[in-house]
Amino acid sequence: MDIQQTYFVWYKADKGYYWDDEARAGGLFAKTNKNRPSTGPQPPFLIETPDTTGFIGYKPLDEPTLFLKFAETKPTQKDILAFANSYGKLTLGETELLTPRYSYPKDQQDDKPWKHGNVMGRYEQRDGKMYEGIFGESLQFWREEIKYMRWTVQVWEWLKNRDAKSLRKVIFWPENNNSVGYVLADKEVLEGYSSARDIFKDLGLKKTFACTIGQLASSDFKDDIFARFRPGDVLLPAQYLVQSRINKKLEEYATKPRLLMNDDNKLEPYLMPENLLAAMWLQFYLAAIGEKKYKRCSICGLWADVTDKRRNWSKHSDCANQARVRKYREKQRGGLK
Repeated sequence: MDIQQTYFVWYKADKGYYWDDEARAGGLFAKTNKNRPSTGPQPPFLIETPDTTGFIGYKPLDEPTLFLKFAETKPTQKDILAFANSYGKLTLGETELLTPRYSYPKDQQDDKPWKHGNVMGRYEQRDGKMYEGIFGESLQFWREEIKYMRWTVQVWEWLKNRDAKSLRKVIFWPENNNSVGYVLADKEVLEGYSSARDIFKDLGLKKTFACTIGQLASSDFKDDIFARFRPGDVLLPAQYLVQSRINKKLEEYATKPRLLMNDDNKLEPYLMPENLLAAMWLQFYLAAIGEKKYKRCSICGLWADVTDKRRNWSKHSDCANQARVRKYREKQRGGLK
């Protein structure tokens, strides 16, 4: 029985997406706090373009490095939009939205300014127009999900390479060794420090940069996991950190077992993610347990799925060919001098 069998189809708008600065959380399924509106999702929101005519289905899990591509997506509106146009939204929608782009005068219900049917509800607003709800995702939501994935992948890669020097910038042991903590930040930030201890000192001096800090385990709580750690070690605590962060997202974005009939009408087990985020965290889960193996190309630096490749694989074939051609041309030029 192959418990790795997956079945997952996701959909993307055929005319792409846009950032809407006027959209606001509203409607029956709005994710908002009426008493404190500023605490809910804020614009801009990623929404299907009104000229979308339909949605294209594809299988994200057929692209094994998708979670790594997501982790390396720059958190700019331009780069996030490019990712969304290629792969769709991350979920079915962070919140229901009301926006002028999806509204019309009350007497023009048969002439709506959009072409697709991925809208729901009908709400009359104070401006006398009718608004139909549409689900979208905020820029902040995308940035937070990218950051969480990027920082987790960063620790996992260092752990995979047994890069203790880099992991010392993440894992923190106090002088009395009675607990172990961590600090996560962008690689560019961590490169300016030699250890997590130095980072904590700067945080105490109120230096500001995006980071997450926390405690992994402590002797004060008679934690079973803490007893497994050797004081000063960074490898096992880093593994536990990756484990904890992946488990959190697997719980938040579920992948569930399902039974499907094969061509012979026999039942077979499948894993089915609930959305694109769940699919990417499933990919990461399989990488973390070693069911899928990844390496960076030594030439271009991009990730490759090497699960079925020879152990000494080091570069993409296209990169290797280009390097050979470049070397040959350099040799030819050298011979002409």
